[in-house]
Amino acid sequence: AHTHTHTHPHTHTHARTHARMHHLSTFMMDKTESIATVDDAIKKLVLLDSKEKIWTQEMLLQVNDKAVRLLDEELENFPLPTIHHCQTVLNQTRYPSVLLLVCQDTEQHRPDIHFFHCDEVEDILQAGDITKGWGHKRLGA
Repeated sequence: AHTHTHTHPHTHTHARTHARMHHLSTFMMDKTESIATVDDAIKKLVLLDSKEKIWTQEMLLQVNDKAVRLLDEELENFPLPTIHHCQTVLNQTRYPSVLLLVCQDTEQHRPDIHFFHCDEVEDILQAGDITKGWGHKRLGA
């Protein structure tokens, strides 16, 4: 028998959040694709949305104090140090609240910009101290 059965699932020491969300699109930060800034990526998302070229994929977002995880068929894990920028895009597309994450790990030459639609996006960002280190980091030119 396992001896570690005395965990209490409702007494987490870390604030954790889970949210159902829809992945909208991922762009690479690439000047040759006319995406040099986050604003360029948002414009591209708005353009794709206006042409109805966004295919949403439902997934589960988990945030804890070490990483952001996306769960669909596979698990994608973004350790917090790889998340360079985080912001919400409100009321610019048919999706009223869009979460934008800019991620770049040490092996990537250029960052990726991920867009998600989530009704509870503000709740996720305000969950505990998880995101206090985000959003203050500026993207390197």
